[in-house]
Amino acid sequence: RRCLSASRARLTCARFSTSDASGVHPLWLAVGADDGCIHTFRFKEPFCESKAHSGAEAVEKVATLRGHSAAVIDVSFADTLPCCYLLSVDATGQSLAFDVPMARRMPSVGLVRDLPFSPWTAPIGWPVLGCWSSQRSAESAPLPLRRFSEIPGRNMIAVSNVDA
Repeated sequence: RRCLSASRARLTCARFSTSDASGVHPLWLAVGADDGCIHTFRFKEPFCESKAHSGAEAVEKVATLRGHSAAVIDVSFADTLPCCYLLSVDATGQSLAFDVPMARRMPSVGLVRDLPFSPWTAPIGWPVLGCWSSQRSAESAPLPLRRFSEIPGRNMIAVSNVDA
């Protein structure tokens, strides 16, 4: 049985980057884990044209992105080509931004504020301002389980509570 880290942390979320029909830009996969790490993978070909892949010839692990102090609950790639930026949120509500090809954490989430992240699925961020109590502080309890999904072309976000 394979695992992504020595701590054998449970995987919590995953997301693919925007796919490039021309095949010029690589396809990325980001996988969040319980230990606060995000594992990034680059596919060597944006499309699977072979019927059998054992793994190594199709995908390579690029980096383990660190910075979260709790389980990562959402990851999202910027909807740009080439895909360079990743936004992540952990269970405490901390949001971090990463430069994926360089495998570096960005100094501020504000640096990616104007980039399109579509569909929006993160529980916090600019598109979902107003979905949380204004009294919520950084030291408060973990985020309640909610799911967010942008409705493309409608400038709307659907929100649902999830029973634990």
